[in-house]
Amino acid sequence: MDNAGHCVEVHVGSGRLFYRVGQMNFDTQKINWGPSKQYDTGSSNSIFMDNAGHCVEVYVGSGRLFYRVGQVNFDSSTISWE
Repeated sequence: MDNAGHCVEVHVGSGRLFYRVGQMNFDTQKINWGPSKQYDTGSSNSIFMDNAGHCVEVYVGSGRLFYRVGQVNFDSSTISWE
């Protein structure tokens, strides 16, 4: 989560990797999540985001560790991966 309450999360479902972008509502203490989007296959993923929306995601695929660098678009709830 960044200082403005923007959030990103990654998760695994049936060997596929997904992400979601959301916005924290501090008054209700709830997160309004965008749709879940598949971006690859693998397992054991994790993500970090800074206050400018730059993110780094790591995951395990084919027994090796991989990473991606991306830019979050909070208006469209998407991440552009490089």
